[in-house]
Amino acid sequence: MARNGSGTYTNPYPNFVSGTVISSSEVDANNSDIATALTQSIAVDGQAVVTAHIPLATHKLTGVSAGSAATDSLNLGQAQAEAFIWCGTAGGSADAITLSPSPAITAYAAGQRFVWMASGSVNTGATTVAISGLGTIALQDNGAALVAGNHAANKMFMGILNTTSTVQIMQVQISGTDPLLVSSLTVSGDALIGDDLTLNSDAAVLGFGENTDVTLTHVHDTGLLLNGAMQLQFSDSSQYINAPSATVLDINATDEIELNATLADINANLEVSGTSQLTGITTHGGDVVSDSDSTDSLGTTSVRWAGTWTDAINGVTAPTAQYTSAEETKLSGIEASADVTDSTNVLAGLVGQEAVATGFTGTLDGVLGGGSAAAASVTTLTIANTLKMAKGGDIPSASPLVIDTDGSYFDVTGTTNFAAMTVAAGAYFMLQFDGVLTITHGSGIEIPGGANLTTAAGDRLICYATAADTVEVMNVATEAASGASGDLEAANNLSDVASAATSYGNIKQAASTTATGAIEIATDAETNTGTATDRAITPANLTQRAMLQGLHSMWIAAGSMIPQITNGPSSGLFESSSNDIMSRSLDFNTSTDELAQFTVVMPKSWNEGTVTFRAYWTAASGSGTVLWSYAGGAFANSLALDTALGSEAVTAADTLITALDVHISATSAACTIANSPAAGDLVIIRVRRDVSGDTLSADAKLLGVQMFYTTDAGDDA
Repeated sequence: MARNGSGTYTNPYPNFVSGTVISSSEVDANNSDIATALTQSIAVDGQAVVTAHIPLATHKLTGVSAGSAATDSLNLGQAQAEAFIWCGTAGGSADAITLSPSPAITAYAAGQRFVWMASGSVNTGATTVAISGLGTIALQDNGAALVAGNHAANKMFMGILNTTSTVQIMQVQISGTDPLLVSSLTVSGDALIGDDLTLNSDAAVLGFGENTDVTLTHVHDTGLLLNGAMQLQFSDSSQYINAPSATVLDINATDEIELNATLADINANLEVSGTSQLTGITTHGGDVVSDSDSTDSLGTTSVRWAGTWTDAINGVTAPTAQYTSAEETKLSGIEASADVTDSTNVLAGLVGQEAVATGFTGTLDGVLGGGSAAAASVTTLTIANTLKMAKGGDIPSASPLVIDTDGSYFDVTGTTNFAAMTVAAGAYFMLQFDGVLTITHGSGIEIPGGANLTTAAGDRLICYATAADTVEVMNVATEAASGASGDLEAANNLSDVASAATSYGNIKQAASTTATGAIEIATDAETNTGTATDRAITPANLTQRAMLQGLHSMWIAAGSMIPQITNGPSSGLFESSSNDIMSRSLDFNTSTDELAQFTVVMPKSWNEGTVTFRAYWTAASGSGTVLWSYAGGAFANSLALDTALGSEAVTAADTLITALDVHISATSAACTIANSPAAGDLVIIRVRRDVSGDTLSADAKLLGVQMFYTTDAGDDA
């Protein structure tokens, strides 16, 4: 009888009764039935072959080994890993690859899927594949044969058998730095891309609209091309950039277009139909010409020019018809040449009859208002008002400083120190400095007091060349003390030029309420040592009231810094073993670039220039070097906090000497504070340990940072 068909085995005979005769036939039949039931069972050693389906109901097979042949069952791990479609690195050649999945397939079937890594060779054109030693079939990309580069080296690919004769491929590099590249992709709804989107074609086109009426086309190694006369709009339809024709580019705005840059270079004719308002110095490399003859004015009666410098005035007649007073006719700094005609009306009006000369060779009729002059030389020139010096072109700072001949007044740009000048003998000139630099006293440049001179922006020097390339500084005017417009004021006669070259007394300044003449000031060394007290200027309570200008510093303890949430150092607190010295630190580890930040409001006396840093640090153990870097940015009112900081400035590598000793790094390179810092801005500084550039094998414990900055004002008023 064996099992009853439902899997239940029942002994076909009743139990034997003790003391009764056992029939051999019954025993044999019972044993035969048991043997049949056992034969129908699955043997644990695999001898029995299953002859029918085995329903497992809600149960599962456990401990199933991974299948290794096409007829084997697979376990869940194999299914998750899709190990049966992984072919490893492709074999064969660049244009005829081979794939070896495990287990091997025995025939091609539509829909089969395989994944492989390309070898180090790139295909050169049409490419085939042979899988598990079967016949060669074509690799296709979007239904077309591969072209050179489609099967890139060392990239991941997936192929699906379209038919038994072709395999359609797509690149499936989904980790690392390579993007996901798909031969053809159609998205019917919104698409969200969490990182880069690459159009991997030198002529890729990005289309917009149901009928692709607007396109952006990639122009190889050039840029993006917007089709036709389409517009790139901002805010609304009234503000846009477009090209209405092949030769015209329009920039349209409802109110204002701003160009925020240090230089706007326009290499074309400029046509302005409205009012132009220019702030700052306007430089013209060519002529300034009116669009019509004798109808346009330079300035108005209410808004006039403060000064005009020119080499010639051509065609000027009867200025008295335009100027009504001597003050209006005094055009300071205009030099008259042979081009000026009608000297009686022109030059008399230019000088305003305020200068008188005697004993001059030649004719000064109308020039100085003195009629004709006798033959001799000028012995006295009296100037009642302001002497203007002609401004030449800007001079970049250099050593030697080259003095041009296009004027007598120059702006010196830059911050390069110099100890010599290149200048013709006998030249008088004034220099105004735009920045901080040092002029070295010596045989080539003689400075009053015999000490080197450090300039500030706005400082001026009046100089005389006693010989070629030999200069005597006659007068020094600082911007803070002067506050003047830059004119050379002379209250007395500028006579006896030869004496003026060697004596400062001919240029008179008020030294006090009771004396006039040149002032010789003691050097810093003389003042500090108490010598030359007759020449030392020491106002009462100077040390209590003065804020020294120059380099200053501030201390920022590590305990006042904020570790970044992303890759920030851990906070440390430790006590020395013998003397119980407490230290708070930020502990930067050895494997990740960790960062911390601190914020300061810089003093108003700060010059808004670069800053430098010095790190104070230690380590509990290890050996090697530590590299610190710094970046900063200024945050004005209404500037978003999520604004990038400036470029990093780094220090030289600092070597651990002894564990738990104080280590003071070298001063960092200059750090530029981003976002155009101004007085009152919040300044954020980021400190980073560069673990890729240092070698310390333990945590670097940052104790604090000393920040250096430069002031250019006496106080923060």
